[in-house]
Amino acid sequence: MKRIFLNQPLENGIVEVDLYHRLIKVLRYKINDTIIVFNSTTAMSAKILAIGKPNITLLLEDVLQKDLEDESQIHIGISVIRPSRMDYAIEKATELKVASITPIFSEFSQGQYHEKHIHWKKIIISACEQANVYKVPKLNEAINLTNWVKDKTGIYFHPYTQNKINGNIKKPCHVLIGPEGGFSDKEINMLKNWSGYSLGKNILRAETAVVSALSLINHYI
Repeated sequence: MKRIFLNQPLENGIVEVDLYHRLIKVLRYKINDTIIVFNSTTAMSAKILAIGKPNITLLLEDVLQKDLEDESQIHIGISVIRPSRMDYAIEKATELKVASITPIFSEFSQGQYHEKHIHWKKIIISACEQANVYKVPKLNEAINLTNWVKDKTGIYFHPYTQNKINGNIKKPCHVLIGPEGGFSDKEINMLKNWSGYSLGKNILRAETAVVSALSLINHYI
């Protein structure tokens, strides 16, 4: 069943939404077909009552989930990398159910942040719809590494350490993923109150490290 994010309150009743092109022209839905709509706090089943242009009429019926909470409580900081790879990292972080995503400027960051916030938000929404994630992660504004790690502790992944996660991970959890160049010596020193771990012998691309790290953390948390 197709899942659609609606940026509006959801409660039993009839609503009109601008989904004609997406549901009718692209997905070929018809009257009386059912979809799932969600808004980050509630997920409901919805039946198509009428089709117009550009709005279609939905009957919001059964509440599937309500008062959604951040189950994982994982807050990930991802060093800004090249655009297509950053897109992938944000998409996969969403699918793996993080609570928030913060783009990080570190010494070896790559790519540009300019006017990317709306683009990344769309990627997050699309990933939520695809992966059955009803609690949409918060996308924070990009921030310098120094400011993000200030007054908090967490875990980071670095290829030049032998430490391995042993399952001692508590919620909430802050996770930091560096760029392909890793962290500088200055940044490693800045992270002295954080726990540094390895993802194995191979040197992973930053976007691959996001998937590997979150999969590992979700296994233990």
